[in-house]
Amino acid sequence: MNPSGGYFLTRTLDRSDFMSADLLPDHLISMSDCICDFIPDLWALEWAQATPEDQIEEAAQFDVAPDQVQEIVDWSTQKMDIGVVGYPCLFYGIGDARDFASRFLNVPDLRLVGISLPADHVDDYLSSQKPAADQGEPGIYPAICDRRDTTSGGTDLGWEPLCYEHGGFHSWLCNSLEVEVAKDLAIRPGPSGFLDSASDGLRAAEYCGREEVGAEPGFWAPWLVTEYPVKAEGSQA
Repeated sequence: MNPSGGYFLTRTLDRSDFMSADLLPDHLISMSDCICDFIPDLWALEWAQATPEDQIEEAAQFDVAPDQVQEIVDWSTQKMDIGVVGYPCLFYGIGDARDFASRFLNVPDLRLVGISLPADHVDDYLSSQKPAADQGEPGIYPAICDRRDTTSGGTDLGWEPLCYEHGGFHSWLCNSLEVEVAKDLAIRPGPSGFLDSASDGLRAAEYCGREEVGAEPGFWAPWLVTEYPVKAEGSQA
């Protein structure tokens, strides 16, 4: 099994103008916060000291009313303190992600996804991305370190070539590399905008990581994106 990198709440994105209309669907998601918004995020942590104006603006991306923002900040800060939420925007357990969604969110295109890293990439990831002694530990690192299996019951959307950097991701889509990969490697995204196989994901990630390509430097690897129902089966919430 591929170790879990945590669970995330995001929203469907309309394909941006810089993305290929020939290769990508009209609506998609990505694990890069350059492309998609996630909740909670850095703004929802008390110690991050985001301004009230920024908090309200960021929360509005998920149709959260201004009078509900402080409640989210209190919840997120407390849950990070006890290890339920990881920096900056992941949940370690799918049940906690669902609890957050049921408490605070009411948007029709809300997506609950989990990510996992191929097992044969784990040791390289852990050795190359180990935080320095004077750095905080981003949430994905201990998730991978625990080598827990992903939760069953989800639908695999496919593989996204991602560059891990300081707790977050850049995607191959950030630099329109889906076009170059299709041209040079004859690898095309599937209907969800992800790659259909781990082998294609690996080839694409290795391509994106080449210095001459000019994408963001970091740990490039294919990550499997799995979608789950926002509400647990049988839930009436």
